[in-house]
Amino acid sequence: MVSALQSAATLNPGNKPIITELVQRMGVDVDEGVEEGGAMPLYYALAAYNAQSVALLRSLGGEAGAVLRVGRA
Repeated sequence: MVSALQSAATLNPGNKPIITELVQRMGVDVDEGVEEGGAMPLYYALAAYNAQSVALLRSLGGEAGAVLRVGRA
C-alpha cells in the first residue's frame, strides 16, 4: 500500500503544501516506508523525476541514504 506522503512525492510541482502539511503539521515520518520492500517517499520522488519533491523532502530531513529499507538505493 502506498501512503499519502509517497503519493504526494510523485505529484507535479503543486505538491509542496501537501508534503509540508503531512510532515510538519501531521507528524508523518519523512523517511517512512510502508509498502513491502520499504520504498521511502524520497524514492518515489526520484522515480518520478520530481526534483522539487526531492529537494523539499531533503529539506524536511529526508535521508538520501535511506531510499530503500532493504539497503539499496
